[in-house]
Amino acid sequence: MLFALLIFLPSAVFAQQKGQQLYDEYAKKALEQSPDDLLIGIWSGSLCGKRIVLAVVHSEDKRPNILEAVLLNGKEVGYGFKDGDAWFFVSHVATRGVYEGKTLYRNRLFKNWYPNRVVMTGEDVFTAYDDVTTATCGSTANTYVRREPRAKHDSREGANSSGSGFLLSQTALIITCNHVVESASKITVYFASGSSYDARVLARDLNNDIAILSLVGFTPGQEGFRLNMSSKIAAGDQVHALGYPLGEALSRQPSIVSGQVSSTLGIEDSPTEFRMSTPINPGNSGGPILNDRGDVLGIAVSAIRGRAVEGLSFGIKITTALPLLQQVGVRFEEMDNRPSQTASQLFSVYSKAVVMIQAK
Repeated sequence: MLFALLIFLPSAVFAQQKGQQLYDEYAKKALEQSPDDLLIGIWSGSLCGKRIVLAVVHSEDKRPNILEAVLLNGKEVGYGFKDGDAWFFVSHVATRGVYEGKTLYRNRLFKNWYPNRVVMTGEDVFTAYDDVTTATCGSTANTYVRREPRAKHDSREGANSSGSGFLLSQTALIITCNHVVESASKITVYFASGSSYDARVLARDLNNDIAILSLVGFTPGQEGFRLNMSSKIAAGDQVHALGYPLGEALSRQPSIVSGQVSSTLGIEDSPTEFRMSTPINPGNSGGPILNDRGDVLGIAVSAIRGRAVEGLSFGIKITTALPLLQQVGVRFEEMDNRPSQTASQLFSVYSKAVVMIQAK
């Protein structure tokens, strides 16, 4: 008995050391690569009641835009996995923070690949959606949190991002999404008239992806949006998104797209967002979403696309921005009994106050 115990203890220690070496190897690799992509890092979660530890890094065997998730505790997970085995491969779709790919499921005899989608719900949280667990414990959505700190994303010379925003009446303030300007050292705001202004971030809400910019040298006037925080959002309502899809690569003039509110909740039933069928694209982020009366209901933020996915776009409810707007002294108005307008009428009235934002 004592002899068997003496054999087992060194083996267990060796296995533990080997597991720590694997973890340290991928933690170092993830730290070096993490400025390149938000999904890169070391993550932990659970699957069918079992702990999962993942390292997401650039795939060495695939195309450069492919990310690979490696199971650092594959033996603990089971299902035929070993430590260091690849679990899923994903790549970007057009929407920031959304990835699609495939996930591996193993058993004693076979292995199969299933469609997979990963959605970043924060800088340190993502949810994976797949069909793998249908064959195991039923749940098809699993949430993971970051285990190791991420290297900060430095602003790189020549690297630009583009988005939309909208001017508030009688102010020099622009509302947009924080991810449009989050790493910027220089922000330029362009109006459809051709005028442009430098801007600085006056306030931001990282959790809800909202930023308020202040225009330098701008003289406030009556043009712009007045906010009515009593406006309601209901499924089935007609909504219109104004903005600059694809940025200046498409046009320096704003455009409008229309659709319906599909749900008054966002991803994972988030109460701060709503879902709509309005087809928004990269570059629309930060633009206003209006109802038929011209009330700002929300801020365009993202869309989910895929071969079998259509009509999944999201807006941040304007009421979510209330604390930030109060912080910078914005006033709100009651604007009841205004008549409904057509999309072309809304565009004619409000497009002049919708801006394109370039961040460098």
